[in-house]
Amino acid sequence: MMRKILFVCTGNTCRSPMAEALLRRRVEQVSGLRGRVEVRSAGTRAWSGERPTDEAVQVMKGRNVDISGHRSRRVSPALFEWADVVLTMTEEQRAACIAAGAPE
Repeated sequence: MMRKILFVCTGNTCRSPMAEALLRRRVEQVSGLRGRVEVRSAGTRAWSGERPTDEAVQVMKGRNVDISGHRSRRVSPALFEWADVVLTMTEEQRAACIAAGAPE
């Protein structure tokens, strides 16, 4: 069974793309998870198409993970329908997700 995980932060330019990339790398490393977990990220106040912050890119580069190709996206009802699990970085973001249509 495929599991779909959505990480959410505010702008989708630092925390959630970093979490997405780290989990995606872990899934690739664990043979039993490959092809069974899909990961995405979004932001509660994101402008679609923004690049990750330079700081986030540098931190991830230090972990041998390249997020420079990431482009931000805003949370949406369609993403909530897609996801099996929605993980927010803060309670405020959780509340914003619920207000935007995420199930509690």
